[in-house]
Parts: sequence; C-alpha cells; structure tokens
Amino acid sequence: MLRLITSGGSKVDFVDIDPFVSESKYAFLRDMFEIAIKTYSKFDRATCFVRDGNHVHFVAAVGYEADELNQFHFLAECFEWGHQEPELVEYTEYQDIFESKKEEISFLRKYGQLKQSIRFNVKISDSEYAGMSFDLVESNANTFTYDDAKWFKPFQNMIANYYEFNILRRETNHFRQEVVYSLVRTLELYDTYTGSHSENVAKLCVRFARYLNLNENQVETLFWSGIVHDIGKIGLPKDVLNKPGKLTEEEMKLIRLHPTFGS
Repeated sequence: MLRLITSGGSKVDFVDIDPFVSESKYAFLRDMFEIAIKTYSKFDRATCFVRDGNHVHFVAAVGYEADELNQFHFLAECFEWGHQEPELVEYTEYQDIFESKKEEISFLRKYGQLKQSIRFNVKISDSEYAGMSFDLVESNANTFTYDDAKWFKPFQNMIANYYEFNILRRETNHFRQEVVYSLVRTLELYDTYTGSHSENVAKLCVRFARYLNLNENQVETLFWSGIVHDIGKIGLPKDVLNKPGKLTEEEMKLIRLHPTFGS
C-alpha cells in the first residue's frame, strides 16, 4: 500500500493507493494522474495517455473530454516517448499529428492552440509507454518555468519505479512458472499415471472458481494449486508409483504421504 500526501492550497490530504489491486490495466496510472492534478493546479488542461499501436489512447483528461479525444486519430509516431526528464514544450505543433488535416482543423477549432506544456513519459511494459501533459492555453497570461517542470521529476520517478517493478515481477513469475512446469514434466516422466492429469485438474479448478465468481487472484491460486497438487509424488519410490498390481497396506500409507512431501 502506498500512502501519498497531496495538497491543494492550504489543504493536505493523505491518499492510499494499492498498486497491486487495480480494476483495469491503467488504474494505477489514472490514480497517479488524479493525485497530480490535485497537487499541482497551475494548468488549464491536462491529459494522461498511452501508446496504443499506431495511435494514442487517452486514459484520463481535465479540460478535455477523454472519450472525445479518442475520437481523433493522434499518431503515436508524432509523440515523443523517450523523455527521460519532464520537458517544457513551447507552442505545440499540430501539423501531421493527426491522420487527416480535417481532424487537425476540427481539434484546433474546439480546443485552440496551446501556449506551453509540461510533458513526461514512463515505460509501463516491455513495449508500452505512457505519458502525461499539463497545458496552458494561449490566452493564459501565466507561464510555466523550468522549476515547474522539475517539480514533476519525483512524480515521474514514482510511476516509472512502480512499472519497472511490475516488469521485474512478471519476469520473475514467468521464471517461477517455468520451474513449476519443469517439475510437473519431470513428475509425468516419473509417474506414468500422471500424464496431463495436473493440467486437467488445474483447468477444472479454474472453471469451478469462475463458476463461484471468485476474484482473479483466487482463480490464479487455484490454478497453480491444481498444477502442483501431485508434485510430492517425486519423493515416492518409482516402483511403488508405477506398480501394475494392487498396493500393499504399507505402500498405500506411503502413497498417502505425497501431499506432505509436496508441501
């Protein structure tokens, strides 16, 4: 759980965010954007966006309608995705940023020209980038300074660190999964009965979990429980596991120990 301190004017708030419980793919990004606009109020408009293939998808916005922005076809290749530092941008050029000149004219007619923007990007997966932009319109007499841009650096670092940790966690989980599957494959070679039994049990667990409307974490836990539920058989003698005839009482007692060996 992250506890962040936000302030607006003389008011100070504490905001708790759990980055590992999200309702959607970009929930954490959206939450951090909400904190930014509450904490830093020196802007007219702001957007939070991600690269979505060849186009830009707007996750949240202030002073714009995100759904309306997504009606336009902003070309991702015309956005700067490699900003290592928050950047102060003077007079955004809209030429060639849309798929058509008609879209450019329509956008400028509705929203007008920007005077200044502070923008930064973060890498949110191996192939995805996100960004935020805080804008002043041309009619605003105020201006951003480089100190304003520097204010966003710790904020950018916090978001980037979260997603870097997630990337590492996914890589670690992938490695863990490979290890588990290797153990299951070894068991299948060791125990002729097992075959694809573990995968079948895992699939049934998932179906039953979804029938019970369990959450995704519980579904995943039951899936892996099904995968490894027989893994303790590796600790049993092979001749007992693969014995073609009836097992003796002592052999049955040994077989019943496999959950203990696997725990």
